[in-house]
Amino acid sequence: MRKIRVLLDAGLSTEVIRAVLPCTRGDGSEFDWCADIRDLLDRELAALDGRIGGLQRNREALASFLLDDDR
Repeated sequence: MRKIRVLLDAGLSTEVIRAVLPCTRGDGSEFDWCADIRDLLDRELAALDGRIGGLQRNREALASFLLDDDR
């Protein structure tokens, strides 16, 4: 169960965890690099970066509304 918690805390979906879990060691923060796991985690990281970029753009837009209101 600890392994799953570590992977969930990393932001992985349960579907990705299902694929990654057999390749984890210890508490789930170390990997035996099974086939395609690095590619899967690279895709997850890229998706996360995309969401962060979107959130940054949303924040900038919202902040600009507040700045415009101060004028």
